[in-house]
Amino acid sequence: MAKTKKISINAMDKVVKSSHTPFTEIEWNGLNVTVKYTLTFKEMLEFVDSVTKTCFTSSTNTYMPEAKGFAIKSNILEKYTNFTLPNNLEHRYEMIYCTNIIDTVLEHINTQQYSEIINAIDDKIENIAQANIEYMNKQFSELYTAFENFQKHTEEMFNGINSDKVMDVMKTLINDGLDETKLVNAYMSHKGNADA
Repeated sequence: MAKTKKISINAMDKVVKSSHTPFTEIEWNGLNVTVKYTLTFKEMLEFVDSVTKTCFTSSTNTYMPEAKGFAIKSNILEKYTNFTLPNNLEHRYEMIYCTNIIDTVLEHINTQQYSEIINAIDDKIENIAQANIEYMNKQFSELYTAFENFQKHTEEMFNGINSDKVMDVMKTLINDGLDETKLVNAYMSHKGNADA
């Protein structure tokens, strides 16, 4: 089979320039809105990262599915359009959900890229949630092991000491007052008697 000639980068650049429209100007409720058709690679990564981080609390890393839709819509306006969004979340929420701006913008963007962005967000959220579950399981396992070790150590420490001896130690503490030296001496004294 004959070797095919590679298509040059310059040739592909010409195709992109001739067939790709980077921006569309639309009129929406008397406003001139600029809509970007396709996000750059960097913008796409920022979109996915922003939405994913918004879906998890910073303090406990708890997943909040209720934040996902709002975060996606905020990023649509921030990344694809020339809208300036307010920092106040209530105000931003009202602008997004009390108008049809999102549906209008979605009609003018690269739907294949947008679909891949949404899939990437879902995959990343699932990955983080799974990692959180595994981390919690590890923490519980370590806690259980530590408790078992403590229980074993406690049993070994009091092995051979009967309840009468423990009561004698407690009486000494109550009568003489709590003192580290007296406590150790009382324990060693009763431990020695138990070993004898």
